[in-house]
Amino acid sequence: MRFNEIDSRITLPSHHSKNVILGPDEFVLCPHCEGPHILTTMISGNTFGAVFWSDGWMDAPMMMEYPIIVACVHCGEVFDIEVVTRIEEKDFHQVGDMSPAYLREASEDQCIKYASTHEELNQLREWQIRIRAYQMGNHASRRSKKPRDWSTMSLSNARRLVQICGRGVVEQLIMAEVLRSIGEFDDAVEVLDELTPDDELTASMSRQIRAHLNKRSRQVFEPELPK
Repeated sequence: MRFNEIDSRITLPSHHSKNVILGPDEFVLCPHCEGPHILTTMISGNTFGAVFWSDGWMDAPMMMEYPIIVACVHCGEVFDIEVVTRIEEKDFHQVGDMSPAYLREASEDQCIKYASTHEELNQLREWQIRIRAYQMGNHASRRSKKPRDWSTMSLSNARRLVQICGRGVVEQLIMAEVLRSIGEFDDAVEVLDELTPDDELTASMSRQIRAHLNKRSRQVFEPELPK
């Protein structure tokens, strides 16, 4: 399993290029106001030139991102893209005066609030929402050397991620990384000490996270991947 895959829990950032083959648009109606939104689909893409990050995020110029939680452009309410009906372009008929608008991903805080207030979410979906929010919070410090600013809500989200993390090797690496990023260095070391990497990629990630732990660094970093 690749470090960025995690049972399809880690998703991809939105960069489009001529190498991406787009599919037909689909339409999504807000469950609150029935406002129409356009969902662009992708037929083909690849990870050439991708940049991987220690929190599982991937910057891929030849892939596109599908949002998880979106904020309605029409009414501002937040909803899960997976629990609404998708309508093919040929079957879409505009009703009323609300014009279709492209989907807008919800903010970090909106994603966290959604995960915290929807008890019907299964653990996998909760993980997907919370890990996306966690990664959003890391975006500002990816290229800069400035440490991340942690809000009370962001810290709560990180600790909840640790609680619901799976027991697989990749999931445990993410757990160690989350703990490192919030300054729980001893707990992160303990996770790595109990980890048995199953390939060179996960072994390399374990060594690199440990190296940053030894430096008491909380910064998200760009790992060196084995050849």
